Amino acid sequence: MFKDLIILIPAYNEQKNLLKVIKKFKKFSEIVVVNDHSNDKTYSIAKNNSDYVINNKKRYGYDKTLRIGINFIINNLQKKYILTVDADDQHQNKFVKNFLLAIRKHDIVIGARNIFNREVEKKISEDSFYKFGVLDPLSGMKCYKIESIKNYFKNLKKNNDYLGMFFFKWISDLKIANININVNKRNKLSSMGNGKVLEKKFYNIFKKLTS
Repeated sequence: MFKDLIILIPAYNEQKNLLKVIKKFKKFSEIVVVNDHSNDKTYSIAKNNSDYVINNKKRYGYDKTLRIGINFIINNLQKKYILTVDADDQHQNKFVKNFLLAIRKHDIVIGARNIFNREVEKKISEDSFYKFGVLDPLSGMKCYKIESIKNYFKNLKKNNDYLGMFFFKWISDLKIANININVNKRNKLSSMGNGKVLEKKFYNIFKKLTS
């Protein structure tokens, strides 16, 4: 167990995967699950197996759910680092120690996936690396140094949708590292949705944050 670390899992309708994910990562630290108003057994699984559970009263979507969890940790828990992982069992726990080694010398560490789920994610990754040296900004596996980000979070616009790419607003002030990670193939469609409309939304948010 790493006492300075907390693992954050945003979850929506993940009853098939959540327990497995919690068990995989709980050996490293305490777990916070933010249930995004699921209509399956996600909340009860989180309540019975994680250390902290936040239950959204309505569905907010991935980005706001993620930020609700980060703000909870910043304001209530005495930790140094937050590691985010997705609830769909994509992420492998063998990389946790790599993140902890890298975060000591950086403010944010991003896990660059070997597989992209959408073509737009590959495009954003290429553009992001060319402009900023940041690989895979849409990766759900990231590690944050709380002391470095906590003041920035106070100024994020609550109603904006950043899709987890909010760090681009602070990129000139923060040290960001990339580490390569392997991911498992999804066993279901993304709870964030699919299709050309969503891909366009991803890219528009990226362009807005980085223009």
